[in-house]
Amino acid sequence: MVHLYSCGLRETPCGWWIDDGSLRSWGGDGSISERWVSKKGKKRYAYPTEREALENYAARKRRQITILSHQISHAEAGLEEAENRLMEFKAEDIFGEEKAE
Repeated sequence: MVHLYSCGLRETPCGWWIDDGSLRSWGGDGSISERWVSKKGKKRYAYPTEREALENYAARKRRQITILSHQISHAEAGLEEAENRLMEFKAEDIFGEEKAE
């Protein structure tokens, strides 16, 4: 979660140049690594206030929970189907016959 008041370097009419907190990999000189962030972009890297950053973070986490909940439901359905098929195989092993499908 990044908000601009702690890392903003300079402002342009369309966005900000910020220190993204990383070191430049190409020079290794420890200089500031700058990143440009749009003021109007839907998917921003940083926000002007901590409140906006937190609101965006919460929205992203809600979406992540929704996606993962659907993935868990799908996985549980697949597991149930596999376990049911295994029970059929176990019944065949016990009784020595195949069930008609």
